[in-house]
Amino acid sequence: MKPSKWNLELNVDGNLILFNQITQAILKVKPEKIERVKEIIHSPQIDGTNDEITRSLKKGGYIIEDDFDETDHLKSRFNNYKYTDEFLRFTIVMTTVCNFACTYCYQNQLIPLTRKGKPQSFPNEMIDNMLKVTKEYFENKKPRTLSVTFYGGEPLLEFEKMIKLSRGFQELCEAYDVFYDPFIVTNGYLLNEERAKRLADVGIKSVIITIDGQKDFHDKYRILKDGSGTYDQLIENIHQIQDTIHVQIRTNISKDSVPSVKGMIREFAQRGLKVSFDFQMVEVIPEAPHSFDDNTLTLKEFAKLEVELYKEVLEYFPDYPFNPFKKMRFARCDALCQNSFVVEPDGRLFKCWGEVGSSDKNVGWVKDGKIELNYRLERWTSWSPFEKCKNCEIFPLCMGGCVFNAVVVDKLHALPVKKPQSTCIPLRYNLKDMIKLVVKNETKKKEREKA
Repeated sequence: MKPSKWNLELNVDGNLILFNQITQAILKVKPEKIERVKEIIHSPQIDGTNDEITRSLKKGGYIIEDDFDETDHLKSRFNNYKYTDEFLRFTIVMTTVCNFACTYCYQNQLIPLTRKGKPQSFPNEMIDNMLKVTKEYFENKKPRTLSVTFYGGEPLLEFEKMIKLSRGFQELCEAYDVFYDPFIVTNGYLLNEERAKRLADVGIKSVIITIDGQKDFHDKYRILKDGSGTYDQLIENIHQIQDTIHVQIRTNISKDSVPSVKGMIREFAQRGLKVSFDFQMVEVIPEAPHSFDDNTLTLKEFAKLEVELYKEVLEYFPDYPFNPFKKMRFARCDALCQNSFVVEPDGRLFKCWGEVGSSDKNVGWVKDGKIELNYRLERWTSWSPFEKCKNCEIFPLCMGGCVFNAVVVDKLHALPVKKPQSTCIPLRYNLKDMIKLVVKNETKKKEREKA
């Protein structure tokens, strides 16, 4: 046997921590076993001893068979994920209309540079078409999971149509024994208790709502069309819905908003809000029109900040289930998968939700209850990170990162400008710190359980 190429060793409070990027296993080594573990994982040739330590290291992927090729393994699971029929994924653009006028709105930046078509909403005939398409997929490809993201614009502006469509998906999943996994990306302004209960009744039990700090910064960034603030209404809505559906707070951050974001975390804890957190960086395109005038972060700056913010979360939400390595991702982006589509209201099919309302290089159409695909699909499914990124020190965790610039701009020439940040993910700069945070959080959790 031999050690994995993708092992990482850390010292956390005097303890040896092993992390393997392929399996994402984290092992805390007991002090009396550290010397033996290091001897094994530093040996170029490991003997066949079948003791407890060796078995644990093998189970976590820290040691592997001599003829196991980790690059081939990554390629295999990457390609299997892209071409599997196990999943069917739709991002449904219920409408391109929005009731907000956010200063950094990505779609508003791109639409003036490309397609200037009138805003559209999902017509009833498209609901029927989507249900027919889904039924055909269920019968012919037999997926195990239907994942649906309701998106916009602001999807809650088409609430009744969303209810109708989700009910149809739910009924099909029940009939064909398929797991239904839907959620909504929304600004949350129109989501009250009554609506949350109706969403839960049709299977939608998870929602992503963007709040960009405390009232001062949120109401600076995310306003209604008439310029009014939205923070107070969102806090009221979350109080109403948090016992009915899961609420994830997405927070877009600039250099200027950091203190307000930290204050938001403390405030949410004080208010007793039951939420999870997802921190992202504000991105604005210099060539595109926008009204955002704060200072944006670099990826390296954001990576450092991300660790700080999750430390704040864990301080004020001590039972928060923090572990970014719990779920493995065999490809960074679902847009690469052959059975994953973004559906615009007119029936055009795209692969990335970054294309919504701006790109004209669709990969197909939904027509007459069927999906018609074209040659552009191959520009997505043929993309691979193995030449450009395989030697990156976090390659198994990233698998090429965001492919928007690589495919939408460089291969399809669908947009005249690139997104400002690189394809890389924050773990390139904060992997060790994130692992340490997971370990320390688990240690504190066990200490509380013993107390």
